[in-house]
Amino acid sequence: MRLAAATRVYSPGQLGPEGLVFEDLDNDGRYDALEPGVAGVIVRRGDAKAVTDRHGRYRLPVTARGRSRIDQGSLRPGLVAHPVLSNDQTERLDLPVLPTGSVVVEMLIVADESGRLPEMSLEPVVVILRDETGFSWVGRRIGPNLAAFDGVPVGRYALAFNFASLREPLRAEEQTVTVRPHVTAEVKAPLRARVIRVFTPPARRTGGPAE
Repeated sequence: MRLAAATRVYSPGQLGPEGLVFEDLDNDGRYDALEPGVAGVIVRRGDAKAVTDRHGRYRLPVTARGRSRIDQGSLRPGLVAHPVLSNDQTERLDLPVLPTGSVVVEMLIVADESGRLPEMSLEPVVVILRDETGFSWVGRRIGPNLAAFDGVPVGRYALAFNFASLREPLRAEEQTVTVRPHVTAEVKAPLRARVIRVFTPPARRTGGPAE
């Protein structure tokens, strides 16, 4: 048998205006009418904190000042606070969170224009996803040719590599990766050897008159 009782808790101070934690489906940082609220999220402002209700709404004391922050640990798996909040200096009420996805990148060494196919281990290669603001995520190596990105906010990313630890630098084509909500994208990344150009110096003239 289970017994339950409801009670009402009164705040010791006057509450301020209502805010909202919402899932920013179009990644624009602004609330749109069809974007759902997120329940059970802890919002902090200074020493004050509140928990969102089942509609994603919350209210903090009117005396609370400063930048509103989302407690990342209170978000359910698959959601992260929107990066715009990290640089926000305003007392924002509506706080966006982003759904996340995953990416697995498979690196493939392919022949260059001359048919040369270098043989080397790709274990030291650092795989990077870079968003439009320049923020970067570094892949977690899960195999000799594989790197995984977990919990990446939805959006479009440039795929980049750091070949500094290889005995022979490689080159990669420009490639864009799209991260979708709660989906694992599989990306193949062809890598080629750098083009080697050999220049023959001009022949020195001999047998001419002495200067």
